[in-house]
This record gives sequence, structure tokens and C-alpha cells, in this order.
Amino acid sequence: MDTHEVQPLQFMCLSKVAICIFNRTDIKKCIHELGCLIRRPRRHVDCIADRAKELASTLPLPASLKSVLMDVLRSRAIEVFDWYIKHRDLISYDFNVLSSFHWRPDGAIEELKTAQALVRRQDADIYSRISIACKYQLTADIQRLIDESMNMSMRLLVLNRHASVTNNPLTRLAFIKSYVSNILQLWEINFYCCICGRKDPRFTGRNSSVFPESYMSASD
Repeated sequence: MDTHEVQPLQFMCLSKVAICIFNRTDIKKCIHELGCLIRRPRRHVDCIADRAKELASTLPLPASLKSVLMDVLRSRAIEVFDWYIKHRDLISYDFNVLSSFHWRPDGAIEELKTAQALVRRQDADIYSRISIACKYQLTADIQRLIDESMNMSMRLLVLNRHASVTNNPLTRLAFIKSYVSNILQLWEINFYCCICGRKDPRFTGRNSSVFPESYMSASD
């Protein structure tokens, strides 16, 4: 049996209170600002825990429960910064992830559901979202996110940066399939340009050519 499912009712209730405190806008902002300093995030645990404890001290709870709640708050702060450590190479500085956290009844972060929420965030940069999708092998999301990429340079950069993130064959296949499909499309478009001597209306922009400049000049 999963030990996370066997928790005293009192602890589960206090964990809920702790999560509510951590979901306050001021606490989330503070965690995001300190969490971005993820080279040494543990040094900030006390800062976050102390701020949360200030808020908890105003709650109408018996002194004995407040004491336990303080310990729970510190545990939640450690949980959050442990998540930042684990994902520090995957998320950008401006990716405020705390609002997407999913929590277990015992107060631990539900990582898979959190990852699924993060990759669907339209306000986040696509590199962070693809990185998270790769780590958790969310193959369908990887394909969808790559399809959102608007130009060849982004697809190539994503492939080079993240193709080795996971050994999952389905994940790697999604990258390769999208990459090959788009490179073939670009060759088709540029061949059209060479033959007709004009730009194909389906593709414009600074990366509109995959042929060397010398080849394009020779075709004129």
C-alpha cells in the first residue's frame, strides 16, 4: 500500500492549510523570486517558511496545532525548493510554476499532474514546456508543442537541445518525425523558389532558405 495514502487526518488537514497559505499571491511571488535563484535554493527555505509562519500565527488554532502547522509549513517549503532543484535545468527564469503545482493529500507535490499542467501553460516559453514534457515522457504534448513552433530554427534548436533528455523511444520518435517532416517541407519550398525564381507564399522569414547562398546564387 502507498504510504502516502496512510496519513493521520490531523496531518492531512494541516497540510491543506499549509497549501492554502502557499497559494497566497504574496507567498507565491516570494517563492518564485527566490526559487529562480536555484543554484543554492535551500538557503531560502527559512525565509519562505518564516513568512508562511507569520501568516499561520494569525489563524484561530490551538497552540498545539499551530506548533505542528509550523513544522508542516517548513516541510512544504522544502518540498517546493526540492522541486526547483530537480527541474532547474529545464525551466526558464520567468517561468512562474507555483500556480501550476498539484498537491497530494499529504502535502507532497504530485509531479506528473504538475508536469501536465505546466506543458499546457500558454504563457510559458516553449523550451521550458518541451523540456518538462520530455522529462515526463508526455509524447502527445511533445508533438503538439513542436507543431506550435513557427520556424525551422526553433525546431532545430529544440531537437539539438533536448533529443537526449530521455531514452524513451516514443519521445525521440516524436522529435525525429516532426524534424524530418519539416525539413522535407523546407526543401520542397526552396526547390520551388529556385525553379520559379520567387518566394513561395507558404514560407517567409529570415530562415526561408535551407540551401547554401552559393547554390541560390548559381540558380539565378
